[in-house]
Amino acid sequence: MIGPRWYSPAVPRVTSPLLLASALLGAGLVAACRAPAEVAPRPPMGLLPGLVTTAQPEWLPFAVFAGAPLPADPRERRLREPRGIDVGGTARRVAWARDGRSLLVEVMLDGASCETVVSIALGRDPGGDARTGDARTGDPARRAVSAPASRGRLGAALAGGRVLIAEAPCAEPAAGAAWSLVDVDPSTSLRRVIARPQGEVLSVATDGTHAFVTSRDARGRGRVERTALDGGSARALLEGTAAWGALGVSPARATLVFVKETPSGGGQLVVASDGGGDPRPWSRGTARDADPAVLPDGTAMVFASTRAAAGKGAPESDPAQLYLGALGLGEADGGPAAERLTFAGDDNRSPALAPSGSDLAWVSDRAAPGGPRGVVLARFDGAP
Repeated sequence: MIGPRWYSPAVPRVTSPLLLASALLGAGLVAACRAPAEVAPRPPMGLLPGLVTTAQPEWLPFAVFAGAPLPADPRERRLREPRGIDVGGTARRVAWARDGRSLLVEVMLDGASCETVVSIALGRDPGGDARTGDARTGDPARRAVSAPASRGRLGAALAGGRVLIAEAPCAEPAAGAAWSLVDVDPSTSLRRVIARPQGEVLSVATDGTHAFVTSRDARGRGRVERTALDGGSARALLEGTAAWGALGVSPARATLVFVKETPSGGGQLVVASDGGGDPRPWSRGTARDADPAVLPDGTAMVFASTRAAAGKGAPESDPAQLYLGALGLGEADGGPAAERLTFAGDDNRSPALAPSGSDLAWVSDRAAPGGPRGVVLARFDGAP
């Protein structure tokens, strides 16, 4: 106990050097007789385990490899790092998988007689090899989702990698075919029929618990219906002489956005509750507004419109551009006009927002203006 006494007030300030040396020598002999303590060396900072795995660690940032970089347009201030994806034909609709790592595309493949739904992976493994496709060219491989010999209309991604689509026999005309709403697991090809909508299915959306379907009968009359994903009878939300087009759904706000045909041949955006109640016009004018995609927080939507062409109504096949509009107060109620998002490419339509809201994918001829429409994806800033 030399140490504590040395600093204790009871110890004299002057100690004999001979006494001190003897005490220190004795303590050293005692310590030398003891077995040395085994101290494991501390691993250096940043040491990684020796386990080798092909899985991509979740803490690594997800890197998109699919597609080729496209020139940016300085007028597109909300879009960054655009990339074009060749889908092997003409794209019609696009949606994101629930994990944001792949795209679902409705496409008319080259040489095909009916549209089909495919899945396209967007990422790469840590070693640099593409999980699918050719990493050197950025050309991704496609996995079929819809059944062979059928026409598939894209709906939306479900939990567990499943996909909600509408299918009909390819041999029958779309307007007169028997359509089915199907829950598909692409990894196993297992499919479950949820409902059999009336008429030709135009679009499908989901809030995670229900499927919302717009359809058109042989006389052109529109119908919007809702069906629980776990089964049950379909409930008609809207019916009438006007045709109802694509729709968007916001689980965050229990809100639906429909497209209603106008007498002038345009398309008007209509906002309603998820039960179809209180429908009210959002847009005004004679342009064709279409393809609403609601932001994850339900505050705004991205949609396609022909309003850049002097505000004239146009057929569904005519060129369109993408716009951003707030849902709180629509244009028809005196709210702010929608902001134009896209300027590059002659035709931009069918926007789809990633689950995070930070990326936007859409159908466009941007990679080859005037040519077949592929898929473009870009970083998206939708903040007001």
